[in-house]
Amino acid sequence: SEYFAENMNIWTKLPRWLFNGTVTSMVEGLAKADFKKASPINALENCSGKSFLFIHCDKDTVINPAALQELTAKAQENNYAEQWIISDCRHIDGFAEQQDNYINNIITFLNNHLN
Repeated sequence: SEYFAENMNIWTKLPRWLFNGTVTSMVEGLAKADFKKASPINALENCSGKSFLFIHCDKDTVINPAALQELTAKAQENNYAEQWIISDCRHIDGFAEQQDNYINNIITFLNNHLN
């Protein structure tokens, strides 16, 4: 999907031009993966009545903040979705930097949304 094509160079630290349609197709073939099926946006197509908490660090350079907005908007079409944006942290550092706050936010979300 576009998401994978746009982010492969970030994840692999290789030049963006390597991840044109040909290379992406080769990776899908070798990994026996379908990037469209693996896309979080596409996964929400057949999802309704669920609750989502999207957690993002404000200094994340791996996942674009626009992707968070797009994902949340898509989830909110047929579900409940909220965002928690953690200040002053990079990708995946939120738990390490704000462990108590992280745990409390998740427990609160689960208590409010588990049926």
